[in-house]
Amino acid sequence: MRGKASSQSDEHDRAEIRRYAEWALQKAGVGDQLPTPVRDIVASAELAVEQNISLSDIHADFFSRAYGILGKALSKLRALIDLRENLIYLDLKMTPARINFATLHDSGHSILPWQRNAYRYEDDDQSLSPDVKDQFEFEANQFAAHVMFQVDRFTRDAADCPLAIRTPMALSKRYGASCHAAIRRYVENHHEPCGVLVCRSSALDLKGQRQLKIEQGIFSRAFLERFGRLRMARVLDADHPFSRLISSEWVRLLENGTIELEDGNGSPFKAAFHVFNNSYNIFILLFPQKPPTSGWQRILLSRN
Repeated sequence: MRGKASSQSDEHDRAEIRRYAEWALQKAGVGDQLPTPVRDIVASAELAVEQNISLSDIHADFFSRAYGILGKALSKLRALIDLRENLIYLDLKMTPARINFATLHDSGHSILPWQRNAYRYEDDDQSLSPDVKDQFEFEANQFAAHVMFQVDRFTRDAADCPLAIRTPMALSKRYGASCHAAIRRYVENHHEPCGVLVCRSSALDLKGQRQLKIEQGIFSRAFLERFGRLRMARVLDADHPFSRLISSEWVRLLENGTIELEDGNGSPFKAAFHVFNNSYNIFILLFPQKPPTSGWQRILLSRN
């Protein structure tokens, strides 16, 4: 049965998902191929992708007749897998990277044996998000990421490159992934202390100045062990250096920023930061300039 994904997901389940991802890569004969050949993964799983029907075109009669899905609900879908027909439907207007991930996500619904009790899965932006709470969707996302980044290969490649925002940006193209997915994978698995704030422009304050909202904070294990989660508001006012940087001029890429931040204890430390703005999200990569003088004891993240 589906359930809520625990923040302390069972290690055995994680290992099983990884094992099935390795099996899928091996069965498809991926070897040293880059980007990850999604079509080969699909074919080796005895699945097919429908190329003549796009979910974004809202074939209401077809889907209502076949699945009982009404047009309003259909308009939100990005992917659908019919496990009776072993057929995947996609929103073919998504970017190639999003199509790749959604295809692997739905392949995970088929390949992970405990998920085949259902006869279909419907996926929207929420279920394809790494922060989804539904257990089966969370597992399908894990499977898709393992296959897309070929388990540990992406992390090994990243370890040979500088700690910089350009590294996951460049590797995303090699692996056929979105920059967002590559940056997340890069930070989560990095052996050095680093983190990324995924931000968007927020509402204007009372003075008519633009604020910056932190949508996500993602940190490496080494960062959390040293600093905990940063003491930082969810919405940064217009006077904050990050907000000023983004609002004062349209910054696409910056690699020489420095700032003083507070760790989980409220102790200040100096950090370097890089910025990448893809016009939808603003990614701020953080890492310490100097090793911390003491560990952290509590994790605090204030909210506005």
